[in-house]
Amino acid sequence: MVYWSCHEPGTLVTQSLERLGRWLPVAPVGQAYDMGDEGGRRGVPTRAETWRFLDVARRGGAVGASLWTVERMGAGQLEALTAYPWDSITPRSGVGPRDGGVGAGPETHHPPPPWRPPC
Repeated sequence: MVYWSCHEPGTLVTQSLERLGRWLPVAPVGQAYDMGDEGGRRGVPTRAETWRFLDVARRGGAVGASLWTVERMGAGQLEALTAYPWDSITPRSGVGPRDGGVGAGPETHHPPPPWRPPC
């Protein structure tokens, strides 16, 4: 599971894929709820955060991705989850913060604004 709270979602999902992807196919589960009650940031993740999570997961070789928990998901997250063009993007190897990030290629569809730390 990749719950980013105050951290950059792309960096965290990249770390998960690098660590777990050596042994088995990975389908990361991202954050779709308010972590305020657990000491994290208040409010559900934004559309941009969710898009970033999905985009880095797909380009990093994930076989799928989902969010926990759907009943607490915000409207922007639902929009990102349903609009993300999962099947139309070819995964690239070596994509991550050290490679200039994700979303710079011509195959990017409707990217959100650049991610900025919320905390």
